[in-house]
Amino acid sequence: MVTMMRTRRNSGFSLIEMAIVISITGLLLAAFLQFYSIQVEASRLETTRKRLDDLRSALTMYVAAHDRLPCPESPVYMASGKQKSDAPADACAANAEAGEGIVTSGDEGGANEVWAGVIPVRDLRLSDEQATDGWGNRFTYAVTRKLTLPDGMKGNPAPPGILNVVDAEGNNVLDAPNTGRYVIVSHGRSGKGAWTQGGGRRPCDREEKDGENCNSDGTFVISSYAPKAGENFYDDIAIHDDADVRGTLLDRIIVCNTKKAFYDPAAVNADQDGCVRQEGVWEGACLRSFTIDPKGGEVTVEAHAVLKPAIATGECSCDKGYKSIRIGAWDDGMISVPTASNPPTQKLMPKRTALYTCVN
Repeated sequence: MVTMMRTRRNSGFSLIEMAIVISITGLLLAAFLQFYSIQVEASRLETTRKRLDDLRSALTMYVAAHDRLPCPESPVYMASGKQKSDAPADACAANAEAGEGIVTSGDEGGANEVWAGVIPVRDLRLSDEQATDGWGNRFTYAVTRKLTLPDGMKGNPAPPGILNVVDAEGNNVLDAPNTGRYVIVSHGRSGKGAWTQGGGRRPCDREEKDGENCNSDGTFVISSYAPKAGENFYDDIAIHDDADVRGTLLDRIIVCNTKKAFYDPAAVNADQDGCVRQEGVWEGACLRSFTIDPKGGEVTVEAHAVLKPAIATGECSCDKGYKSIRIGAWDDGMISVPTASNPPTQKLMPKRTALYTCVN
């Protein structure tokens, strides 16, 4: 009898044993959750930085194709699905007014003005996701207004901007003060000052270091990522492009284009400007827009050389010794074209754009 009672009593856990097990489980769970939280934040930070790199590349290609930077998109329009088109009379026209939600500063209505909004995804041919950071907020895109006007970025080197970019102590980080062309900002984990996907804006804490990035002026702070609360708190992630007397990536690409070469400074055969002449491969690019006639043929609307030696005439022909090859084509909205009727009228037609390259 005694043996049976002892066996029954020893078959379960005492309250003390259960408390110990629960405590250990709690500690393990807390450690796991902390580790998981760190991994999630690291992933969001990596996603944000990758998307910023993609945005820099997209802007560089846009400038190469249009000789100007794109205007910021209205965060209010983005939320409602009403995005502007990239037409001559759009928000980038010289007499255009800033759209709803676009913040302006500087020389109001003049060339020395800064416009700040969100990424114009349609102009850059990006998805909406690519215009948001790892925390789901929209990137802020601030740009020198005069560089968004027609031919605003034409030149070698491309013209400077007027944005001021400083570090956390207020020291200039540009090669020359007040020459920044654009700044793109993720407002980090806190999201302070960020535009949401719903079109609202989170409160801006102007007392913190990164408050300069949401206080609606032409100065921006770029500092080391420090998301821990305290006097050094700074959780924004930002990129910028300035005139840079040594030449930014954009400037160097333009220099190499004039030589009918690629910018590849790491190559053993690169010249003093980092340009490499490569035979028999991609030797230029041309964008050609067209509509489809009733018989199924393509009717060219316009052609634009992106990289030499492409020639922006007719079917995007190339310099002598090269041949033109179509890389791909995509739907590119609608365009108004004249009809053959008498008198002529205008007809809205689907537009497609094709990318060609020149090879020898």
